[in-house]
Amino acid sequence: MATRNQNSDDSLWQKTSVTNLVRYRPSGKYFARVRVNGKLNRKSLKTKTLTVAKLRLADYEKEQRQLAESTAGDDEAKMTVGEAIERYKADLKADTSLKPRTKEHRRERIAALLRTWPDLESKELRKLSKQACLNWAASLDTGAINFNKTVQVLRGILEIAVELGIRYDNPARHIKARKVKQKPLRLPTREQFTKLVKSIREVNKRFSKD
Repeated sequence: MATRNQNSDDSLWQKTSVTNLVRYRPSGKYFARVRVNGKLNRKSLKTKTLTVAKLRLADYEKEQRQLAESTAGDDEAKMTVGEAIERYKADLKADTSLKPRTKEHRRERIAALLRTWPDLESKELRKLSKQACLNWAASLDTGAINFNKTVQVLRGILEIAVELGIRYDNPARHIKARKVKQKPLRLPTREQFTKLVKSIREVNKRFSKD
């Protein structure tokens, strides 16, 4: 019964193509749905018109951003990316749900991040801009898989600022993932496969004929 009620509640809300904007189906009105200091807030924008909702959403987001950043403590407000990285590493070390290889790979991505963005550690979290993140991403010369994983680590580091209330948004969320190209599958021809089977049989080992 609980699951059915939950599903029913979820069906009342319609996602839109606009981040942080949802539509309440019964009334047709739009709502802002934003997370501030780790808490999810939902507020009616009192309109059924999408264009109006977008404008009111922008005002509400600005208000929440200012509120979140003004409530951060002095020490936290001046936190640098380097300090956030140390917190990220500590959380990574304490996370028992991750395999050792996964942790090691994320540490490798941190090293790659700092190598490709030399002055990142000294920057204040609250002053790091969306454009700075996009510029770094555009200059990153690496394969799609490593690119996506490095961006994932950057987002995790900057999310600490959101959780502490230092800033409202995560500027790295605007970086789009690169498409991973699948390697073409090369299968042997019928003739090649026949030769392979024949060579295995001729080895004359216990299971060669099988």
